Amino acid sequence: MNILKKPRQGGFTIVELLIVIVVIGILAAIVLNTFVGAQERAAATTIADGIKKAEKSLKTMAIDTGAATWWEDTTLTGSGNPRLSNIPGFNRYMNDFPAPAIAGSSGIIWRYDNDVDTYNGCSTDSDGVNVYITNFTNASVAAHVDRIIDDNNTACGRLRYHPVAQQILYLLDTDQNTDL
Repeated sequence: MNILKKPRQGGFTIVELLIVIVVIGILAAIVLNTFVGAQERAAATTIADGIKKAEKSLKTMAIDTGAATWWEDTTLTGSGNPRLSNIPGFNRYMNDFPAPAIAGSSGIIWRYDNDVDTYNGCSTDSDGVNVYITNFTNASVAAHVDRIIDDNNTACGRLRYHPVAQQILYLLDTDQNTDL
């Protein structure tokens, strides 16, 4: 028996502890990434549902008020682009304007734009009547919204995201002569 050699005591070596910590860190990163992705998809679904609800509400309001076309009713015009919540009588059709608790969606404002602005970004310009959401900084959620209701291209199509303007734009009608 060698007197100088100490018997090994129970416990873990530094290397074993580091390996366990690294493995736990990798697993935590995977779980966190999955959780954040699920949160963003849920927020996108909420916003997409709100956009579709706003479109249906505007059309229903136009029918109920006897408007010739759903987009050119004079009660919806005004200086600037009014908040949907400020359109007289619109709260009877839609009074919940979703702002899910996700980064980039706090303080968002739902607006109506019927002054037939021209929006570039596609091979052709689009003139139309729009619902848009201002103060929206989360490009990832905007991309999810686009996947849900449009063409998976936030620079073109009926739904667009403008990161500089920080807004999601949804073209309600690209044909100005469309009746109900």
